[in-house]
Amino acid sequence: MRIWIDPARLAARGLSAGDIAAALRANNVQAAPGKLKSALTVTNIAAATDLHGVEDFRQMVIKSGSAGEGIVRLADVASAEIGGENYDSASFATGMPAVFVAIQATPDGNPIEIVKAVTQLIPKIRAMAPPGVTVAPNYDVARFVNASIDEVKDTLIEAILIVIVVIFLFWGRFARSSFRWSPFLCH
Repeated sequence: MRIWIDPARLAARGLSAGDIAAALRANNVQAAPGKLKSALTVTNIAAATDLHGVEDFRQMVIKSGSAGEGIVRLADVASAEIGGENYDSASFATGMPAVFVAIQATPDGNPIEIVKAVTQLIPKIRAMAPPGVTVAPNYDVARFVNASIDEVKDTLIEAILIVIVVIFLFWGRFARSSFRWSPFLCH
C-alpha cells in the first residue's frame, strides 16, 4: 500500500506525518489470538483488525474531532493506492519493462535439477499469467554448467588419447631397442 501525504491538507487539520504513522499502527494490527478448546470442540479465534483494501485505508480514522471538529480520515489528508515496494529501480528484458524473479540455490543445491524443476513450472505460470504478459526464462545457469561439464569431458578424452599415443610411441622405441639382433647372439 502506498500512502501519499498532502502536506498542505495535513497542516490545515493540525496533523503531522507522525499522526498518520500512529493511526496506521493502531488500525492495521495483525494478530493470531489462538484457539478455544473444550472436551469435544476446538474453535479458532480470529482478530479481524487489519485493513484489507485501498478503501479500508482511505476510510481509516486519523483523528476524532472534538465538539466543533469532525472526524479526519486518511482520504482527507492523503491518497492511498496499491503500489510497488520500490520505485527507484526498473528492469527491462529485450527493451520491454519486465519483472525478474531470481531463484537462488542453497549451497548443497544442484543447479541442473533446480533449472529442470523451474522449467517444468513455467507452463503453469504462463497459464496463470494475465493476457499480454509473457513468461520466459532470462538466465539459465544450467546451460553454463552443462557447457563446463562437456568441456571437462572433452579435455579428459583428449588427455587420455595423448597419454595413449605417448605410451605407444615410447613402447615402440623401447621394443625396437631391446630386441635388436646382434651377431654375437646368433651362433
